[in-house]
Amino acid sequence: MKNSSINFLPISNHLSRQNTFIDNEIAEAFKLLPLFSLLNIRKRSGIKVQPILFALLLWPMLGAKSIHAFCGKSIKNYVEGSIDALYAFMRRCDLNWQAMSAKIALFVFNKHFANDCEKNAFIIDDTLKKRRGKKVQGACYHFDHNENRSVFSQQFVQLGLSGSCGFLPLLQHLYISESKPVLIDEKQKTDKRRSYFKHFKRAEKENKNTLMAWMLRKALKFGFKAKYLLADSWYANKENIALALELNLTGIFQLKRNLTKYRFQDREYTLRELYTLVSRKMKRSAKGRYRTYALKVELSLPGKEKESSWTTLTLVFSSDVKNYHENWVVFVCTDTQMSAEEVLLAYSKRWAVEVYFKELKQNLGFLKEQSGHFTVCYASLHLSAIRYMLLFNLMLEKGTLKFGQLLNKATEQIELLSFAGLLWEVFQGLLSKTFQTMQIPSLNKVLEAMQEQFEELLNQALQMDASTQEALRKAQIKGFL
Repeated sequence: MKNSSINFLPISNHLSRQNTFIDNEIAEAFKLLPLFSLLNIRKRSGIKVQPILFALLLWPMLGAKSIHAFCGKSIKNYVEGSIDALYAFMRRCDLNWQAMSAKIALFVFNKHFANDCEKNAFIIDDTLKKRRGKKVQGACYHFDHNENRSVFSQQFVQLGLSGSCGFLPLLQHLYISESKPVLIDEKQKTDKRRSYFKHFKRAEKENKNTLMAWMLRKALKFGFKAKYLLADSWYANKENIALALELNLTGIFQLKRNLTKYRFQDREYTLRELYTLVSRKMKRSAKGRYRTYALKVELSLPGKEKESSWTTLTLVFSSDVKNYHENWVVFVCTDTQMSAEEVLLAYSKRWAVEVYFKELKQNLGFLKEQSGHFTVCYASLHLSAIRYMLLFNLMLEKGTLKFGQLLNKATEQIELLSFAGLLWEVFQGLLSKTFQTMQIPSLNKVLEAMQEQFEELLNQALQMDASTQEALRKAQIKGFL
């Protein structure tokens, strides 16, 4: 299969547009978002905070084509001093980067997401970043499912919010496993009251499930609101399902085919046994390639006093129409009133976090700084989220078209282009026959001149040059649009 050239990354698409200069975009984003008043960073001497912060946010994007020809990868064009000034700023121990990132997220939330909380969904997921060097603090061995082996890396748990406007990162936290971790040397001069040190010790002591609970409670305390809580099968355990019910969230999790028992009609079954019962009852949706079935069951969940109680939940089974024997998945939903289609539609919002991870690693400098000190890692983690929120807020304020709207606009242009091209071909044929009858010797020159005028007219009316017109014609013929 050939690789598609279509890119569904909104930030990447925005930065790759013609006449988009990333430094101008960051400067405009600074105007639309009161960054300095939200962060409230103070500096007694040396270079001012404003140019340093601007250079830090722009730094990973210096390779963009729009500005690379002018400044290369030299940060000196934007801030006095060398790159050491940026590293010195990131190594500051007094900056609470997590709180600053959350303040910016809350500003964007109140401006674009707060009016439609019924469509918002909290999403929890994690990602890896491979690291090199034996002295990278916070790094350890984590199992990478893509490579099917353990890799030396740093793993981060991400809590985000997906709504009608897009994806918004709320809180991000490091997770340190017990497999050969590189820890902070507490014998050195370390202020244990600082936020970076508390972040590190929490990452060292807690597991991903307790980190998830801590981040959710923190986000709700900040003022973020959502209806759903979405997570993949790693986080689908009884404790997290009970947590969703406790926080009055509609939890939707993809389940593993393990030996957990569910009670149905006064008997206990595993997921495989339940699928055997419902596989023949599953119905195919209109024009769909999947079959679904919703089943109400009971699951024993831990209570506040550590006493288990049977709670009614909805299991949604989904399978491929052709290979339904093994190619099936199951989701659990805490809201028993939702249909199978509504559950699957709500869970589809979870894909937004995967797009966000790709944006971070591809364009926004996620842990690309060459330093093993944890304060730099701590700053880089939240700076990449701040870069995303700056550009994301800018796109929402400027009204940048989404992919579906761009497709509709391109389709309308093609329809106009096809109609105008058809009229021109008819008119050109009539002129050709008329000129041949009149025996005009300069027929080709006249037609070439008229062709140039026709292309110029289309360029002015439809904002399309000749190459774009030809590309759109080929796309329409091949059925891409």
